[in-house]
Amino acid sequence: MRSFIKRFLPFFLTLPLFAQSPKVVERGSIIEDRAARKLLQAGDARLEVGENEKALEIWESVVERYPRSQIRFEAHLRLADHLLLEIKDFDRARIHYESAAIEANGDDAKRAYA
Repeated sequence: MRSFIKRFLPFFLTLPLFAQSPKVVERGSIIEDRAARKLLQAGDARLEVGENEKALEIWESVVERYPRSQIRFEAHLRLADHLLLEIKDFDRARIHYESAAIEANGDDAKRAYA
């Protein structure tokens, strides 16, 4: 019994350290990022032709459909900019800016902008 304890005691002492380690945010796949970017571009195209409501719907769908993709932060910024500058909906714009400014966003320039 003592040899068992001597052998496995270091393992059991370090086990709580592994259990308490912070969780890493999973990143979406390259395929998801590509699909999200295409959808984001579709929203941009709708905005260019004056279909503002449809553009907002498409950008919101990027956020909802691709929650692990880094592209969602760009969608949050586009939504926030449009809501702030065009619609003057400050509360909804702030929510999207705050979503783009979280630490999971690896792009420091976008975080600073938000």
